[in-house]
Amino acid sequence: MYHSDLCLHKNIERYIASAAKFEFYLIFKDYRFAKTDSYGNVKGVCWDALASELESTKSFCEFDISRGGFAYFEDSEPKKLMLNCSHCEKPELVWSDQADGTTVLDGWLTLLTSRLHRLRCNVAHGSKAFPPQGDYSRSEKLLVAGWALMSWIADVCWGESNWEDTLVFY
Repeated sequence: MYHSDLCLHKNIERYIASAAKFEFYLIFKDYRFAKTDSYGNVKGVCWDALASELESTKSFCEFDISRGGFAYFEDSEPKKLMLNCSHCEKPELVWSDQADGTTVLDGWLTLLTSRLHRLRCNVAHGSKAFPPQGDYSRSEKLLVAGWALMSWIADVCWGESNWEDTLVFY
């Protein structure tokens, strides 16, 4: 959960730990959510399966996103972290100049992939490469929306709003 009394960088650190726990939580709760290779090695979350589960629980068309605590995702999406190879002699990581709302939020899969998963990837990979650019208040809003969506999913699918406390790593 986002803590307004902590600085943004501490919340970013907490968010990446929470996102990793959430992905493990999903796979632990239902193996259908595991994306695997041909050897059965878990490679991440199968967002398609989770989107189908959410649709069977709550139809996206009938869902009011403003009531879920993650309404910021409705019109705002995290920028894409990209490798700029236009000068292949010296590639560099850049944030796309893509305007907000380019990916139309048309279903659970879009919400999960272009919003939640992209935010997780940006935090995991982008923050290591170079500091975030732009409006820090936007970063805070994205983190709050990400935490809210993860908690909402756990609550809707399994009735566990305290999903972060239910995991024990060995």
